[in-house]
Amino acid sequence: MADYRKYTDSQLIDLLTQGDEQVFTIIYESYFELMYRHAMQILRDSALAGDVVQDVFAYLWEHREAIHIQSSLSAYLYSSTRHAVLKVIRRSQVADRFREHVIQFADQKLPMTDDLTRERELNQIIESEISRLPPRMREVFELKNKQHYTNHEIAALLGITESTVKNQVANALRILKEKLTQMNFFFLEISVLLLFHFFI
Repeated sequence: MADYRKYTDSQLIDLLTQGDEQVFTIIYESYFELMYRHAMQILRDSALAGDVVQDVFAYLWEHREAIHIQSSLSAYLYSSTRHAVLKVIRRSQVADRFREHVIQFADQKLPMTDDLTRERELNQIIESEISRLPPRMREVFELKNKQHYTNHEIAALLGITESTVKNQVANALRILKEKLTQMNFFFLEISVLLLFHFFI
């Protein structure tokens, strides 16, 4: 088995663009904590900082074929994390403008049949997006969330570490979340509930 930790950034990036999941896991495990600390220095919110960094890595995997990293991996990830943090800050600064609209939306009473129809549609969309996940990530995600295997059981079954299992599940969830948030606002509340159901 290749020792990817001895590879140069250029070699790792080349393998990443080819869809090498093991290389992505190495990059994730090598840089997540550093990026998390970087985000925490600005946001001072552990949960939010974790979400931001997870999104950065989810974006890296989702767009691996199109991303052109001309600097080092660490420089690219630091820059991506900083931009993501600033984006969160900008969103929070304008959040009050939408608060009234959100409250009005939450107060709407929709027919039960409409709710059920939308939930079925969302289930179909989620299943479709799960099928598009990288093969190993999809396998881990489905073992965890459909067959209800424990992390330890999945690790033993697939010959990987429990840490890798956790990372794969987290990355799958972030990718699905990103896909769902591209949908219109009308479906957002149900989408979040369904994702939470898959995650637990």
